[in-house]
Amino acid sequence: MEIEYLADHKAVIPTLARWSSDEWSYLHPERALSDVEKAMSERSNKEHIPLGLVAFDSGKVIGMIALKTSDLESRPNLSPWLAGLYVDKKHRSKGVGTKLVLAIEKEAARLGVSKIFLYTPDAKDFYSKLSWIVRERTECQGYSVTVMEKDIVL
Repeated sequence: MEIEYLADHKAVIPTLARWSSDEWSYLHPERALSDVEKAMSERSNKEHIPLGLVAFDSGKVIGMIALKTSDLESRPNLSPWLAGLYVDKKHRSKGVGTKLVLAIEKEAARLGVSKIFLYTPDAKDFYSKLSWIVRERTECQGYSVTVMEKDIVL
């Protein structure tokens, strides 16, 4: 498995946007697929946030993750955010998600970020195993979510 910058693989953006829309449209019902594709395109950077990474296995995209300036409208004071961790269903429980999280943490450190945040409706235990700390419970679009944080070693 390889993890690479989305900026070097823009052709996979439609696949990533479809994954994102299918997985999280209930949290963002106002977003059309074209809006999601535009947001993915904005992550095509290597030297600044927003920044996206993609995982490949034998040349096929199998996962994604991003570092964004903002991800939860009710918490504009927190930044930046790990967002959009997704692993194709056939490749789950094989360490891909963990590798993507560690890779985005490394990118955050490279960019001089000392703390990052995320929110998750259902993966608190996964992130806790990676030393993320629960900051609070809140709501997003009427759904309960956990806001987590992690200090990044620079």
